[in-house]
Amino acid sequence: MKIVMLANNPCVFDARIRREAEALAEAGHEVVVLATSGEDAAEEERVAGVDYRRILKVSEIRKTLRAESDQGALKERLAVLLKAIVFHVGRHVVTPSIRHLFAYARAYTRVIKAIEPDVVHAHDLDTLLAGWLGAKRAKAKLVYDAHELETDRNLPMVRFEKTYRSVAERLLIGQCDAVITVSDSIARYLAERYRIPTPIVILNAPMTRAVAAPSDLRADLGLLPDQPLALYVGGLVPGRGIDQAIRTLVYLPDLQLAVLGPRQEATLKRTTELAEKLGVRQRLHIVDPVSPEGVGAYIASADVSLILLRNTCLNHMFCFPNKLLQSLLSGLPVVASRLVELERMVAMTGAGLIADETDPAAISEAVRRVLSEPERFRPTPTLIRSLESSHGWTTQKKNLVALYQALSGLPTDDVDHRSPSVRRGAPLLSSGPSV
Repeated sequence: MKIVMLANNPCVFDARIRREAEALAEAGHEVVVLATSGEDAAEEERVAGVDYRRILKVSEIRKTLRAESDQGALKERLAVLLKAIVFHVGRHVVTPSIRHLFAYARAYTRVIKAIEPDVVHAHDLDTLLAGWLGAKRAKAKLVYDAHELETDRNLPMVRFEKTYRSVAERLLIGQCDAVITVSDSIARYLAERYRIPTPIVILNAPMTRAVAAPSDLRADLGLLPDQPLALYVGGLVPGRGIDQAIRTLVYLPDLQLAVLGPRQEATLKRTTELAEKLGVRQRLHIVDPVSPEGVGAYIASADVSLILLRNTCLNHMFCFPNKLLQSLLSGLPVVASRLVELERMVAMTGAGLIADETDPAAISEAVRRVLSEPERFRPTPTLIRSLESSHGWTTQKKNLVALYQALSGLPTDDVDHRSPSVRRGAPLLSSGPSV
């Protein structure tokens, strides 16, 4: 089948989209990913059998409208000018969610029609309107991949923003031929809220065929083997615990903290200013992102992974972040927040501790315990193999490919909609005593 995936980012470091696209290409499908420009990425490239086309940033659409108003006949110019005025006014009175929905629809819909896909796979709510319009015009099937609980995210929202997001998702999700999401909790929530079949859970699991990194984190930082190293993986985004991770350094004077992931200059400035204020700047290391395939090998030399998302919204409460399995499969124990899926995984594996993510003293005590008993908390090779079998990308890929076989009408085993924690069968082997 010919598949078009829609992304709301340049799709350079978006591990989930890249994994899914490559899995479907490996299964024999023709996959095109439409993404935004940015991050110095090529406008067009082919990677691992997947074609990436980086169309426009949302912010560039306004420039395009203004440029088009200088071209063509008077009638056409007036029509385009009216669009520009409506867009300019609308950006002040319409919520960001509505603007994004229509911006992506305008950028992607015509391209989808030209490609003539069999399936349109919309990642995140931002691209779902574009996916629905494109699928309708191309007479294709529509898959919605909900990376987040879109109606209750940790975002600065204007008045009525949650209502608009909920209305948009409710109107469009029922038009989808299949819905995918990232955790059991979000799948159950979507099924109950919108009265749809339980979405298929494709966990955020790293590829087990990850490539070897050219170096490792500890070596790049110039740290000695006996210097304790904590790791924060992911973007510097408010509400994800980077501030509490930095405050933990005050309680643990020997601890080094590496922050690995994309960031914006404003967020980076606030982060480093906090470290300066607390007197721990020299032990905070800002590390550039590495390719999704190389993350596992690169971070394995750390001692503990900090996953400290704040319980500020239902999306965080129900999340199953990339960094969770990435850390465990890299052999790192975790110190994690009291969130549903994180608590469940720590209880199943014993590979870490749960701490009050709002209390740096509690976090530091959990880190101290994990560092002092590595034989108890660090994932063993046996646990890692068990985790790869039950939660790893090979299993997730199998379910994704089976879904597409079903969409194509080919005979296939039934896609298992049951909660992953139920269908996995035997419990995981624990890396140590229950905690």
